[in-house]
Amino acid sequence: MIRYLIDLPLKFKFWLLNGVSFAALLILVLSALVDYRQGMLQQAVRQAEQTLSLVAGADTATSPRMPFAVPGLFEVEGGRASWLGSPDSSMATGDLQQRWALVGKQAGAAAKPASGFDDALAGRNWLSRVWHDVFVADDLRYLSYRTRGGRTLGLALKQPSLLELALDKAPYYAVLVFLAMLVVLFCSQMLIQFVSKPMQLLRDTMNEVQQRGDLRVSVESRSRDEVGQMTDAFNGMVKDLARIVTEIRSAAMTMDVMSKNLVQEVDGNARSIEVQKGEAARLVDAITHMAANNQHVQDNATDNNQRSLASVTVAAEGNQQIEYVVESITRLAADIRESAEVVQQLAEETGA
Repeated sequence: MIRYLIDLPLKFKFWLLNGVSFAALLILVLSALVDYRQGMLQQAVRQAEQTLSLVAGADTATSPRMPFAVPGLFEVEGGRASWLGSPDSSMATGDLQQRWALVGKQAGAAAKPASGFDDALAGRNWLSRVWHDVFVADDLRYLSYRTRGGRTLGLALKQPSLLELALDKAPYYAVLVFLAMLVVLFCSQMLIQFVSKPMQLLRDTMNEVQQRGDLRVSVESRSRDEVGQMTDAFNGMVKDLARIVTEIRSAAMTMDVMSKNLVQEVDGNARSIEVQKGEAARLVDAITHMAANNQHVQDNATDNNQRSLASVTVAAEGNQQIEYVVESITRLAADIRESAEVVQQLAEETGA
């Protein structure tokens, strides 16, 4: 139920408020009727006491059986109640006797009714009393009585029901309720104009921004209340969104230009990479060829090494032969020197 009330459009909420105001006016009218009826009863009780005092004084000074032209006046003598004068056509002596017996029961079996006021429905529940107050106009419900000199005089207080009062006062209260509702409806309509109309305009503008994405729209603010503040806040939000979108668009254009430049640079780098790739391929081929040459050189070096080792071996053997020859020559030179010395000695000896 609360969720349903919350989801009601604002205009219907004002109408619901008008209905509540009308119900409150009816309750006030009912309260006024109840208060008016209660005031009538209290006034009738006071008038009945005054009337009974006057009647008791006049009755004492004249005849005890003197009739009085007072509607609802009765006398109780010897436990029997009877009307004095001419009662209303709706009142009967038998009903009066039963009603007075009820007064005795409510007063108590050992007590005798004295002066006072009695309500026939005093001992019943509140629902029965409310029903009789609203719909039933009982002439014998309220009794006011006074005991003096051993005799009791009473007066039946005729009170209208609330329905009878409402029908009797209907034109008066209808005019008051009509005027009050006119004021309420006028105030409600003014509230609708001041609150609902700007809210609807703000809602329509929000829907337009949502559907069309047009951030150039704005709502005219004609007041400084909460609705006007909400409108100003919406206009400020739309302006901020437009500024943010403009900045984003400018940044996007800058990013687009930078992206194009980056693409161009990437293309140039790609071409450079292709050139470097070709050069790298040629370098790899050259390195491969150089590796093959190195392998060939290595093979030749191995062969030359082997040959060098063989040459070293041969050289070592030749060196040994040369040493042997040198030794032989040395020995031969020594022999020759010895022979020369011998020859020189022989020559010397011969020359001598």
